[in-house]
Amino acid sequence: MRTAHPAKRNGFTLVEMLVVIAIIGILAAILVPALASAIRRAKNTAMGLEINQLASAIEAYKQKTGDYPPDFTNHDAVLAHVRKAYPRNAQALTTWLSASGSGRYVDPAEALVFWLAMTRNDPRNPLGLPNPKTSTLEPKPYFEFDESRLDDRDSDGWFEYYPKQAFDAPYVYFDGRLQNIFDPSDSKTKPTSAYCWAVYPYPTPGTTAYIAATTPTRVATRIPVAGTSTYGDIRPYRASNVAADATVWPAQTDAGQWLGADKFQIVCAGLDNHFGTSSAASFKSFPDPNYAVAGTESADNLANFSDGSTAEESVP
Repeated sequence: MRTAHPAKRNGFTLVEMLVVIAIIGILAAILVPALASAIRRAKNTAMGLEINQLASAIEAYKQKTGDYPPDFTNHDAVLAHVRKAYPRNAQALTTWLSASGSGRYVDPAEALVFWLAMTRNDPRNPLGLPNPKTSTLEPKPYFEFDESRLDDRDSDGWFEYYPKQAFDAPYVYFDGRLQNIFDPSDSKTKPTSAYCWAVYPYPTPGTTAYIAATTPTRVATRIPVAGTSTYGDIRPYRASNVAADATVWPAQTDAGQWLGADKFQIVCAGLDNHFGTSSAASFKSFPDPNYAVAGTESADNLANFSDGSTAEESVP
Protein backbone atom coordinates (compact mmCIF):
# COMPACT_ATOMS: atom_id res chain seq x y z
CA MET A 1 0.00 0.00 0.00
CA ARG A 2 1.50 3.37 -1.00
CA THR A 3 1.73 6.06 1.63
CA ALA A 4 0.42 9.45 0.55
CA HIS A 5 2.90 12.29 0.95
CA PRO A 6 1.86 15.92 1.07
CA ALA A 7 2.81 17.85 -2.05
CA LYS A 8 5.98 19.92 -1.81
CA ARG A 9 5.32 23.63 -1.39
CA ASN A 10 7.32 25.99 -3.59
CA GLY A 11 7.72 29.68 -2.59
CA PHE A 12 5.93 31.67 0.09
CA THR A 13 2.31 31.84 0.99
CA LEU A 14 0.43 35.08 0.67
CA VAL A 15 0.46 35.56 4.43
CA GLU A 16 4.22 35.07 4.58
CA MET A 17 4.74 37.54 1.77
CA LEU A 18 2.61 40.13 3.53
CA VAL A 19 4.58 39.63 6.73
CA VAL A 20 7.88 40.10 4.89
CA ILE A 21 6.59 43.24 3.15
CA ALA A 22 5.39 44.63 6.48
CA ILE A 23 8.79 44.01 8.07
CA ILE A 24 10.58 45.69 5.15
CA GLY A 25 8.22 48.65 5.42
CA ILE A 26 8.90 49.01 9.14
CA LEU A 27 12.66 48.83 8.61
CA ALA A 28 12.46 51.39 5.79
CA ALA A 29 10.42 53.73 7.98
CA ILE A 30 13.13 53.50 10.62
CA LEU A 31 16.20 53.60 8.38
CA VAL A 32 15.26 56.12 5.67
CA PRO A 33 14.90 59.12 8.04
CA ALA A 34 18.08 58.07 9.82
CA LEU A 35 19.90 57.80 6.50
CA ALA A 36 18.57 61.19 5.35
CA SER A 37 19.67 62.72 8.65
CA ALA A 38 23.13 61.19 8.29
CA ILE A 39 23.42 62.57 4.75
CA ARG A 40 22.41 66.05 5.96
CA ARG A 41 24.96 65.90 8.77
CA ALA A 42 27.67 64.79 6.35
CA LYS A 43 26.88 67.67 3.97
CA ASN A 44 26.81 70.19 6.83
CA THR A 45 30.12 68.83 8.10
CA ALA A 46 31.66 69.23 4.65
CA MET A 47 30.45 72.85 4.39
CA GLY A 48 31.66 73.56 7.92
CA LEU A 49 35.10 72.22 7.07
CA GLU A 50 35.29 74.37 3.95
CA ILE A 51 34.25 77.44 5.92
CA ASN A 52 37.08 76.71 8.37
CA GLN A 53 39.50 76.39 5.45
CA LEU A 54 38.34 79.72 4.05
CA ALA A 55 38.70 81.30 7.49
CA SER A 56 42.24 79.91 7.78
CA ALA A 57 43.03 81.42 4.39
CA ILE A 58 41.76 84.82 5.59
CA GLU A 59 43.98 84.52 8.67
CA ALA A 60 46.94 83.65 6.40
CA TYR A 61 46.16 86.74 4.33
CA LYS A 62 46.10 88.87 7.48
CA GLN A 63 49.36 87.38 8.70
CA LYS A 64 51.01 88.16 5.37
CA THR A 65 49.63 91.68 4.86
CA GLY A 66 49.07 92.82 8.46
CA ASP A 67 45.37 93.56 7.92
CA TYR A 68 42.10 91.71 7.38
CA PRO A 69 40.68 92.33 3.91
CA PRO A 70 37.63 94.61 3.51
CA ASP A 71 34.35 93.28 2.09
CA PHE A 72 33.84 96.20 -0.35
CA THR A 73 30.73 97.50 1.42
CA ASN A 74 32.69 100.69 2.11
CA HIS A 75 35.17 101.85 -0.49
CA ASP A 76 37.08 104.09 1.89
CA ALA A 77 37.88 100.92 3.85
CA VAL A 78 39.28 99.40 0.64
CA LEU A 79 41.56 102.41 0.16
CA ALA A 80 42.69 102.28 3.80
CA HIS A 81 43.42 98.56 3.53
CA VAL A 82 45.53 98.92 0.39
CA ARG A 83 47.54 101.72 2.02
CA LYS A 84 48.26 99.49 5.03
CA ALA A 85 48.62 96.07 3.40
CA TYR A 86 50.36 97.18 0.21
CA PRO A 87 52.35 100.34 1.08
CA ARG A 88 54.34 100.18 -2.17
CA ASN A 89 51.22 100.19 -4.36
CA ALA A 90 51.60 102.77 -7.12
CA GLN A 91 48.19 102.38 -8.74
CA ALA A 92 45.32 104.84 -8.24
CA LEU A 93 42.25 103.05 -6.91
CA THR A 94 39.72 105.88 -6.94
CA THR A 95 38.82 105.44 -10.61
CA TRP A 96 38.62 101.66 -10.25
CA LEU A 97 36.20 102.08 -7.32
CA SER A 98 34.20 104.93 -8.83
CA ALA A 99 30.75 104.60 -10.42
CA SER A 100 32.42 103.96 -13.80
CA GLY A 101 35.00 101.47 -12.50
CA SER A 102 34.66 97.68 -12.38
CA GLY A 103 35.82 97.53 -8.75
CA ARG A 104 32.67 99.39 -7.84
CA TYR A 105 30.61 96.19 -8.17
CA VAL A 106 32.59 93.79 -5.97
CA ASP A 107 30.33 92.63 -3.14
CA PRO A 108 30.94 90.69 0.12
CA ALA A 109 30.52 87.30 -1.58
CA GLU A 110 32.90 88.26 -4.37
CA ALA A 111 35.34 89.91 -1.95
CA LEU A 112 36.15 86.44 -0.59
CA VAL A 113 37.35 85.30 -4.01
CA PHE A 114 39.00 88.61 -4.85
CA TRP A 115 41.29 88.84 -1.83
CA LEU A 116 42.10 85.12 -1.59
CA ALA A 117 42.80 84.47 -5.27
CA MET A 118 43.18 87.68 -7.28
CA THR A 119 45.94 89.70 -5.60
CA ARG A 120 49.30 89.77 -7.36
CA ASN A 121 52.95 89.32 -6.46
CA ASP A 122 53.84 92.74 -7.86
CA PRO A 123 54.24 95.10 -4.85
CA ARG A 124 53.75 98.12 -7.15
CA ASN A 125 50.50 96.73 -8.52
CA PRO A 126 49.17 94.19 -5.98
CA LEU A 127 45.60 94.29 -7.35
CA GLY A 128 46.60 93.80 -10.97
CA LEU A 129 45.05 97.07 -12.15
CA PRO A 130 43.62 98.35 -14.41
CA ASN A 131 41.80 95.01 -14.75
CA PRO A 132 42.49 92.32 -12.12
CA LYS A 133 40.39 89.84 -14.10
CA THR A 134 42.70 89.91 -17.14
CA SER A 135 46.00 90.85 -15.51
CA THR A 136 48.99 88.77 -16.61
CA LEU A 137 50.86 89.50 -13.39
CA GLU A 138 51.66 86.45 -11.27
CA PRO A 139 48.77 85.70 -8.87
CA LYS A 140 49.29 85.29 -5.14
CA PRO A 141 46.58 82.82 -4.06
CA TYR A 142 45.80 82.10 -0.41
CA PHE A 143 43.12 79.50 -1.15
CA GLU A 144 42.71 76.97 -3.95
CA PHE A 145 39.17 77.53 -5.18
CA ASP A 146 37.36 74.76 -7.02
CA GLU A 147 36.85 76.45 -10.40
CA SER A 148 33.69 74.44 -11.09
CA ARG A 149 32.06 76.23 -8.14
CA LEU A 150 33.05 79.75 -9.12
CA ASP A 151 30.19 81.57 -10.81
CA ASP A 152 29.05 85.10 -11.63
CA ARG A 153 25.33 84.86 -10.88
CA ASP A 154 24.75 88.62 -10.77
CA SER A 155 26.60 89.18 -14.07
CA ASP A 156 28.82 91.96 -12.73
CA GLY A 157 32.08 90.40 -13.88
CA TRP A 158 33.15 89.07 -10.45
CA PHE A 159 32.98 85.50 -9.21
CA GLU A 160 31.22 84.21 -6.11
CA TYR A 161 32.11 80.83 -4.56
CA TYR A 162 29.37 78.25 -3.97
CA PRO A 163 29.28 75.25 -1.61
CA LYS A 164 29.41 71.89 -3.35
CA GLN A 165 26.47 70.68 -1.26
CA ALA A 166 24.23 73.72 -1.86
CA PHE A 167 24.97 75.39 -5.18
CA ASP A 168 22.46 78.26 -5.15
CA ALA A 169 23.66 80.67 -2.45
CA PRO A 170 27.34 81.66 -2.14
CA TYR A 171 29.64 81.89 0.83
CA VAL A 172 29.63 85.49 2.07
CA TYR A 173 32.49 87.34 3.80
CA PHE A 174 31.89 90.24 6.20
CA ASP A 175 34.66 92.55 7.38
CA GLY A 176 34.42 93.28 11.12
CA ARG A 177 37.17 95.85 11.68
CA LEU A 178 36.53 99.05 13.59
CA GLN A 179 36.70 102.34 11.71
CA ASN A 180 36.48 105.91 12.90
CA ILE A 181 33.44 107.45 11.22
CA PHE A 182 32.02 110.96 11.29
CA ASP A 183 28.56 111.06 12.91
CA PRO A 184 26.58 113.83 11.16
CA SER A 185 24.06 113.98 14.02
CA ASP A 186 26.53 115.53 16.47
CA SER A 187 29.58 116.22 14.27
CA LYS A 188 31.76 113.80 16.25
CA THR A 189 33.98 111.00 15.02
CA LYS A 190 33.06 107.64 16.53
CA PRO A 191 34.27 104.04 16.20
CA THR A 192 32.02 101.95 14.00
CA SER A 193 32.23 98.29 13.06
CA ALA A 194 32.45 97.60 9.34
CA TYR A 195 29.64 95.10 9.92
CA CYS A 196 27.27 98.08 10.11
CA TRP A 197 27.55 98.63 6.37
CA ALA A 198 26.01 95.23 5.80
CA VAL A 199 23.04 95.95 8.08
CA TYR A 200 22.04 99.59 8.32
CA PRO A 201 20.94 101.44 5.18
CA TYR A 202 22.85 104.71 4.70
CA PRO A 203 21.03 106.60 3.32
CA THR A 204 18.91 104.03 1.45
CA PRO A 205 19.35 100.27 1.01
CA GLY A 206 20.92 99.02 -2.17
CA THR A 207 22.06 102.46 -3.35
CA THR A 208 24.39 102.45 -6.33
CA ALA A 209 25.71 105.95 -5.76
CA TYR A 210 29.23 106.46 -4.41
CA ILE A 211 29.05 108.30 -1.07
CA ALA A 212 32.00 109.86 0.73
CA ALA A 213 33.07 108.67 4.19
CA THR A 214 31.27 111.56 5.87
CA THR A 215 27.97 110.04 4.78
CA PRO A 216 28.46 106.28 5.22
CA THR A 217 26.51 104.06 2.90
CA ARG A 218 26.41 100.52 1.73
CA VAL A 219 27.78 100.44 -1.79
CA ALA A 220 27.65 96.70 -2.51
CA THR A 221 24.82 95.85 -4.86
CA ARG A 222 24.50 92.32 -3.52
CA ILE A 223 23.18 93.49 -0.10
CA PRO A 224 19.59 94.31 -1.05
CA VAL A 225 16.60 95.77 0.68
CA ALA A 226 15.27 93.27 3.24
CA GLY A 227 12.84 90.81 1.74
CA THR A 228 13.89 91.31 -1.89
CA SER A 229 16.67 88.75 -2.25
CA THR A 230 16.13 85.28 -3.68
CA TYR A 231 18.54 83.96 -1.07
CA GLY A 232 17.11 85.84 1.91
CA ASP A 233 18.70 88.70 3.80
CA ILE A 234 22.46 88.36 3.89
CA ARG A 235 23.48 89.94 7.20
CA PRO A 236 26.33 89.55 9.71
CA TYR A 237 25.59 88.16 13.18
CA ARG A 238 25.72 89.60 16.68
CA ALA A 239 25.99 87.63 19.91
CA SER A 240 22.81 87.05 21.87
CA ASN A 241 23.95 89.14 24.81
CA VAL A 242 22.40 92.60 24.58
CA ALA A 243 24.51 95.60 25.53
CA ALA A 244 23.61 99.13 24.46
CA ASP A 245 26.46 101.33 23.26
CA ALA A 246 25.86 105.02 22.53
CA THR A 247 29.53 105.78 21.86
CA VAL A 248 29.50 104.25 18.40
CA TRP A 249 27.82 105.44 15.23
CA PRO A 250 25.04 104.67 14.72
CA ALA A 251 24.14 104.42 18.41
CA GLN A 252 23.52 100.75 19.27
CA THR A 253 20.57 100.92 21.65
CA ASP A 254 19.54 97.30 21.24
CA ALA A 255 22.66 95.65 19.91
CA GLY A 256 24.74 92.81 21.25
CA GLN A 257 28.46 92.39 20.66
CA TRP A 258 29.34 91.65 17.06
CA LEU A 259 30.60 88.10 16.55
CA GLY A 260 34.13 88.16 15.24
CA ALA A 261 34.53 91.77 16.37
CA ASP A 262 37.62 93.35 14.75
CA LYS A 263 37.96 90.22 12.61
CA PHE A 264 35.47 88.78 10.12
CA GLN A 265 32.53 86.48 9.52
CA ILE A 266 32.07 83.89 6.76
CA VAL A 267 28.41 82.87 6.46
CA CYS A 268 26.80 80.04 4.50
CA ALA A 269 23.07 79.73 3.76
CA GLY A 270 23.09 75.98 4.35
CA LEU A 271 21.34 73.21 2.47
CA ASP A 272 18.17 75.23 1.85
CA ASN A 273 20.17 77.94 0.00
CA HIS A 274 18.42 80.64 2.06
CA PHE A 275 20.00 82.99 4.61
CA GLY A 276 16.68 83.73 6.33
CA THR A 277 14.84 87.01 6.63
CA SER A 278 15.25 90.16 8.70
CA SER A 279 13.97 93.72 8.73
CA ALA A 280 15.53 96.51 6.69
CA ALA A 281 17.76 97.66 9.56
CA SER A 282 18.19 94.64 11.80
CA PHE A 283 20.85 92.12 12.62
CA LYS A 284 20.84 88.39 13.26
CA SER A 285 21.89 86.91 16.59
CA PHE A 286 23.76 83.71 17.34
CA PRO A 287 22.87 81.56 19.09
CA ASP A 288 19.22 82.59 18.98
CA PRO A 289 18.11 82.98 22.63
CA ASN A 290 14.38 82.84 21.87
CA TYR A 291 14.37 79.70 19.72
CA ALA A 292 12.92 81.86 16.94
CA VAL A 293 15.34 80.34 14.45
CA ALA A 294 13.88 76.82 14.73
CA GLY A 295 12.10 75.76 11.57
CA THR A 296 13.01 78.95 9.67
CA GLU A 297 15.28 79.48 6.67
CA SER A 298 18.02 80.62 9.07
CA ALA A 299 17.97 77.31 10.95
CA ASP A 300 20.61 75.59 8.81
CA ASN A 301 22.92 78.58 8.35
CA LEU A 302 26.59 77.88 9.06
CA ALA A 303 29.43 80.26 9.87
CA ASN A 304 33.07 80.33 10.88
CA PHE A 305 31.99 81.02 14.49
CA SER A 306 29.45 78.16 14.71
CA ASP A 307 32.03 75.37 15.15
CA GLY A 308 30.53 73.29 12.38
CA SER A 309 27.02 73.40 13.85
CA THR A 310 23.98 74.93 12.18
CA ALA A 311 22.20 77.88 13.78
CA GLU A 312 19.41 75.61 14.97
CA GLU A 313 21.80 73.06 16.47
CA SER A 314 23.52 75.87 18.39
CA VAL A 315 20.39 77.08 20.19
CA PRO A 316 21.14 76.87 23.94
